[in-house]
Amino acid sequence: MRAHQAELAQRVRAAASACHASLGHAQSVAWLGCVQTTLIQEPAGFPVQQEATLLKDLLLNYTCDVDDGGTPAIRSVTWSWRPPGSAAVPVSLRVDVLQESPPILLVDDFVSDDECSHMVNASMGDMMPSPGYPSGGNRRSYSASLFPRWDVEGDVVARVSRRLVAFVREAGGYPDVPEVGQEPLSAVYYREAGDEFRSHCDGECRGGAYWAGRRIATSLTYCQAAEEGGHTIFSLSAIKVVPRKRRMLFFGYKLRGGNARGATEAMDGGLSEHAGCPIRRGTKVVLTQWLREAVTAERDWRHYARLDGEETFRNAVARTPPPRRGPSPSPPPLPSSLPSPQCEQPLTAAEARSAAAPPSRRAWVAPPLELGTGAVSPSESLTSRAL
Repeated sequence: MRAHQAELAQRVRAAASACHASLGHAQSVAWLGCVQTTLIQEPAGFPVQQEATLLKDLLLNYTCDVDDGGTPAIRSVTWSWRPPGSAAVPVSLRVDVLQESPPILLVDDFVSDDECSHMVNASMGDMMPSPGYPSGGNRRSYSASLFPRWDVEGDVVARVSRRLVAFVREAGGYPDVPEVGQEPLSAVYYREAGDEFRSHCDGECRGGAYWAGRRIATSLTYCQAAEEGGHTIFSLSAIKVVPRKRRMLFFGYKLRGGNARGATEAMDGGLSEHAGCPIRRGTKVVLTQWLREAVTAERDWRHYARLDGEETFRNAVARTPPPRRGPSPSPPPLPSSLPSPQCEQPLTAAEARSAAAPPSRRAWVAPPLELGTGAVSPSESLTSRAL
């Protein structure tokens, strides 16, 4: 079996390399299609359907290590924003559209250096192994939650959260996303070579039904970019985003306008599946925000997460598979023969435990780092905290 897989891996890499040389890049549906066509047309053929998972992993591994500059925008628009009640001149930012539906948008300079430094430094003292690490092989990183203090004037997390929600409403195409009731901002720290997050979805990604309170979109704000590696890849389209400090990536998974089966409100069928490529050199810090509609201060994200994944929550602790609720609807056709994505449930036991209240100071459980106490001073920077 190992020899067979090794032989298939060698053939996939040769086809991926040939298409990379022919197209000048290793990204997009064009590259994926070229690789599959090349493999199928080989004299020996290639078991694309039978080895779909292996093929997807091998292609992800290949494109992760190709520095081709990232996927170019299909068009760009301008988004202008001014804080509520402010008399300041609005700030205009260019929004690059990488995919129309579900949307994938990219914005440079979404946050300031000071905002990044503040939030990263504020989270470092609370960093713990991310859910699934080190016991699982899908994710290797550390994370901590940052809670906006809406009643504190000048609170940095609240300011960034308010700006993000305004963007999601006005540029992202989800006008019903509220400020309050959302999940806390998650600071994710990829500390050393090999740290990664394999292919996953942040919410429903098999073309299922939408209901109020589900996760519908994600933003990733890069506050520290690795010197090498760490790209964000959308697995089924090979759209590639190169992290850059202060850059924000936004993508949705609630389909705007419904799906091909006539449902007016439906969820993505796989195009939001994504991966954080392994770090090869340096470190990466990402601020992740998952977004929902219909949440309020009184009935916040935890209420809907438990409704959405109640069996998942109970059985994540018991380590038993959740009971079936009935047949799942068939997803719409995907753009390639790659397998359906692995979908991450909205709530895990670890997330539920850590999100029950704002975190208290906890001991850093990773290998020792010189990160100080986690307290923030106005003069501190990423560099001064040895990131």
